[in-house]
Amino acid sequence: MSRGETATRGVISASLFASAGLLVAAQARVRQAEASVAGAATRSMFGVDTMVNALRPVIHFPVKADGSTGPFWIGLTVSQECTVAWLLVPLLVLSGLFAFGRRFAIRAVVLAVFIAAVALSVVNVVRLVVIVMATHLWGLGAGYRWSHDIYGSLISIAGALLSTVLFVKLVTRLTKRGNLVTTLAAVHTQADSAQGVGS
Repeated sequence: MSRGETATRGVISASLFASAGLLVAAQARVRQAEASVAGAATRSMFGVDTMVNALRPVIHFPVKADGSTGPFWIGLTVSQECTVAWLLVPLLVLSGLFAFGRRFAIRAVVLAVFIAAVALSVVNVVRLVVIVMATHLWGLGAGYRWSHDIYGSLISIAGALLSTVLFVKLVTRLTKRGNLVTTLAAVHTQADSAQGVGS
C-alpha cells in the first residue's frame, strides 16, 4: 500500500470515527428529526392526527381506547434509548476499521456504510410508527407495553443485525466488483497494446 493510499485511508477512517463522535454529540437533533419523520409518516400513511413538538422530540397523537370514556391525547418521547444514533455509532466505527485496512476498497466502504445507515434509520422510524399506531389503537396498556417493550426491541435488534450484515456483504461485493473491473480494464489495455505492436 503506497503512502498516498495509506494517507487517504487514514483520512477516511478518521472521518468515519469523527462522524460517530459527532452523532453522539448531536443525538438531540437526531431524535428531533426522527420524531418529525415518524409523526409525518404516521399521519400520511395511516391518517392519524399527529403533532410533533418543535422544541422537543415528542410525537403527540390521540389514543382511542384505554378504559376511558373517549379518546385523549398523549405524547411519545423519542428518548436517548430509542434513537437510532446509538445504533449507528457501532456501524460507523466498524466502517472506520474497514476503511483503514487494505482488504476493502475505500469507495466500497463509504457506499456500503451510507446504504446500511439509511436502512437502519428507516427501520427505527418504522419502529416508532409501530409504537404510535399500537398505542393509538389499543391504548397505553396492551398497545404501548407490547409495541415498545417487546416488538419494538425486536425490531431494533433485527435492524441492527441486518444492517451490519448488509454492510459487510455490500463492502465485500463492491470490492470484488471493483477488482474485477480493474482487472478487465488492465487486460483490455494489454490486449490493445499487443495489437498495436503487432500491427
